[in-house]
Amino acid sequence: MTYDEIKLKNPGVLKTKLPDHIFRQIKADALADAEKKIPYNEHLVGQIDGEYQIKVNPYFEKIINDIWIEYRERFDYNLENQYYIPDTAWINVQKKHEFNPVHHHEGAASWVIWLQIPYDLEEELNTFKNAKSRDTSLFYFYYNSFTGTQENSPLYIDKQWEGTMIMFPAMLKHSVYPFYTTDATRISISGNIEVHA
Repeated sequence: MTYDEIKLKNPGVLKTKLPDHIFRQIKADALADAEKKIPYNEHLVGQIDGEYQIKVNPYFEKIINDIWIEYRERFDYNLENQYYIPDTAWINVQKKHEFNPVHHHEGAASWVIWLQIPYDLEEELNTFKNAKSRDTSLFYFYYNSFTGTQENSPLYIDKQWEGTMIMFPAMLKHSVYPFYTTDATRISISGNIEVHA
């Protein structure tokens, strides 16, 4: 007997490493915007004091648009809708013990770029050695399988992820666990791609 796999339509998560010169520019601009301290907390569910609005400059908008085009084509996702990239996004300047609870975003897709990861991942995962699950500092996705069971997929974010960008469906639930081993900050920027009404 021979077997063929029938893949069911399901958009995934797209990951890319930004070129160094682009990453450095995005990081510099985002950190400069964060210094203005325009609060963004009221728009977010995070238990993070340092959540600030940042500007999406034209060169940054092009980067977001490029990955969005790749995402739509690769996953045959949201091709029928008109979309736009807002000119603002947000930066999370996350301190020890702060976290983002399980949540989803609005719009067509969401993106994250990690600017600074201050901890050693192995030390983080060993913080609570006797726990059944070692999840400190992890970024998690939550979703239902085709059989209806609740599934989750962690991203093991470490220093190697600085300059990495991901894109995923905005309605995909996700969370960010707190970290414990350093007083330095974990910094990421995030935003959405919106659908025209």
